[in-house]
Amino acid sequence: MNNRILKALFPLLLAAISTPALAVQSVDQSRDARANGSVEITVVRGEFEVRGWAENKVQVKGDLDEYLEAFTFEVDGSRTRIKVDLKEMESMTGGEQTRLEISVPRGSRVATKGVSTNQTIRDISGDVAIKSVSGELELEKLSGAVDIKGVSGDVKLVGGNGPTQINLISGNVQADLAGGDARLSVVSGDLTLRIRELSGLSVSSVSGTERVHADSLSGSGVVGLSTLSGDIELNLPAGADASFELKSGIGGEIENDYSADRAGDSSLGNTLRFVTGNGSVPVSAKTMSGTVRLRKH
Repeated sequence: MNNRILKALFPLLLAAISTPALAVQSVDQSRDARANGSVEITVVRGEFEVRGWAENKVQVKGDLDEYLEAFTFEVDGSRTRIKVDLKEMESMTGGEQTRLEISVPRGSRVATKGVSTNQTIRDISGDVAIKSVSGELELEKLSGAVDIKGVSGDVKLVGGNGPTQINLISGNVQADLAGGDARLSVVSGDLTLRIRELSGLSVSSVSGTERVHADSLSGSGVVGLSTLSGDIELNLPAGADASFELKSGIGGEIENDYSADRAGDSSLGNTLRFVTGNGSVPVSAKTMSGTVRLRKH
């Protein structure tokens, strides 16, 4: 390499060496908060964990995104707001991303938003509302109402005990609930639900398999499962007081192990209706091109 080229490149090399790398900023802060106040959390990318504790304060610990624009952590009366704003980026990948551990009063109402963010929330007795574009959601020991709206990513909920509503476009849902009314919707993905006391249930999907196991069936509420091109497997306790309606479209099947009743065939598909006990709980399962399986335990 001749001297002329070196002289031309030298200013560029010097500028590159002199430009500092983006630094990762750590945070370890706490604020006093109401025992049953609201906590709003917005993290564009990365991951965070929210856990309930006995303290009447909110604590935030961890590392903030390499492309941090501003970090907000403020309390205004009963409302706590935590937000990580980023500089303009061409891509959601690359660089060090936000990783936070957030402790909140156990009775807080928690609302979170994430774009490309994994979220873990556990041990909260207040209501929980989640909005997620992309990321894995893991929830545990939630006794209040749960409302999840997601575009892409799996959802795992263990120990829910309040009304539960999950709307997901793409991903799998795995839920283990103590009870409460549940409304679950997935466009593309499998859905597996284990519930101790089933009082009211609505499950819908376009493609994928729906599996529901209920330890007991309450005398109130309506149970309905439907899918366009997936299979349904419903497992209920023997001797339930229920009125059943099972349907499958052309090319589909009905497998009934719950009673001796059998489906009638037609050019439009299969239909099976029967009653057990006093028939107080309406139970329906419908698929257009899959198989409906009714089991007992």
